[in-house]
Amino acid sequence: MTFERDFLDWMTRTVLIQPFSALTTDGYGGRAFTSTSGLTDTKCRIERKTTLLRLIDGREVTSSTVVICPPFSGNSSSSGGLITPTVSSKITLPTGILVSGSSQPPILAVEPHDDENGIHHWEIFL
Repeated sequence: MTFERDFLDWMTRTVLIQPFSALTTDGYGGRAFTSTSGLTDTKCRIERKTTLLRLIDGREVTSSTVVICPPFSGNSSSSGGLITPTVSSKITLPTGILVSGSSQPPILAVEPHDDENGIHHWEIFL
């Protein structure tokens, strides 16, 4: 994976992406995520952009926001671990940014963008 440092300078916000770990056993079928301890925020760019998406089940939904982030957490590829966001992950937006009235909106779709060495960055549609 190669990631140009100049591209990271374009990412002025941070989000927390927590991978899905299991369904809860409380009888309500809730989702549990990895603990926030030990996780670092991920630098990103948040853009208000309306996009029509077709989900895996065939439904069409409208995304109002896209989060663009590198394939690693932290401030550089050497300071953080690799991230692999999915529609089952939980995203926490920076203070003051709400999507559909929430700082933890559902992830509608995730698209990897590759270069010749692998994943260059992720687009997360909210």
